[in-house]
Amino acid sequence: ALAASVSVGIVTEYSLEVGASRRQVRNSVQDERVLSRDLNLDTLSIGLAWRPTAAFSLTGALRNVKALFPTFRLVPNTAEYESDRYRQQQIDLVAALQPSGASTLDLRLSFGDTRYVVNEERNFSSVNGSLGWLWQATGKLRLTTRLARDKGQDNYPSSVPFFFSRIPVTLSDSRVITTLRLQADMDVSAKIAFSTSLQHAQRTLDRDTLAQSSTASLGTRSGKDGTTVFTLGARWAPLRNALVGCDATQERRRASGDLTANLKGATFGCYETA
Repeated sequence: ALAASVSVGIVTEYSLEVGASRRQVRNSVQDERVLSRDLNLDTLSIGLAWRPTAAFSLTGALRNVKALFPTFRLVPNTAEYESDRYRQQQIDLVAALQPSGASTLDLRLSFGDTRYVVNEERNFSSVNGSLGWLWQATGKLRLTTRLARDKGQDNYPSSVPFFFSRIPVTLSDSRVITTLRLQADMDVSAKIAFSTSLQHAQRTLDRDTLAQSSTASLGTRSGKDGTTVFTLGARWAPLRNALVGCDATQERRRASGDLTANLKGATFGCYETA
C-alpha cells in the first residue's frame, strides 16, 4: 500500500486537501477461490477544510475509488481469467471539536455509491459514519470511545462450483458492520504503560449466487453475528528506541444464519521493536 496527501493553505482558516493512495493485494495460492480476491485499489480525494478556531474544524471531501479484480473468475473451458472492476464515488464530511483541553470529539459521515461492471448484484448505495470521543481523564489516563458503521468491499466473492456440480458461480459477500469500542490507556511511568479495550461488532452478511453462464439467481443466503473482543496489553520501553509489549485477547462470537458460525477463542502474543 502507498498513500500521499498534500494540504495547501494549512496556516489559514481555509485549506485545500488532496490525497491519493494505491493498494495492491496478491495471493500466492494458485486456486481460483483465492485468486478471485486479488485486488488493485486506487483512491483519489479532494476536499476543503475550514478551521475557524483551534478547537473546531470541518472538512468536506469528494472521494473517487477505482478497483480492479484481475482474476475475478475462470472463463469456462479455458485457462483464462475474467476480470471485474467497480467504481465508488463518495462524499465525506468530517468534524472535530475540542470543547476543553482534556476532551476531543470527532464525527464522520460518508455517502457513497458503488457500481460493478460484471457482478452487478453487488451494486449498492450506503450511508456510513463514526462518532468518537477522546478524554484525557488524568495526566496518565486516556479513555477512548468510538461508535462506527461501515460497509466494505474488500471481502470480494469467490468463484467456486455450485454444490456438487461443476457449474462456475459467483459468490457475493456484502457486509454491514456496526462497532462500539471502549479503550483505556494508562501510563504508569515514562517506560511502562498498560491498556485495555472492549469491542463489540455486529455484522449483517448476505450472499447471492449467480450462474456464470446465465443471470438466473440460484439462491440467496444470509447471516448475522455479534462478536465481543476483550484485550489486555502491557508495554515497556527499556531504551528510547526500543519497545517490548504483550497482548492477551479473549473473543466470542454468537452467530445465526448460513454465512457465519459461533466462535470462542483466546490469543496471547508478545513483540519487540527497535
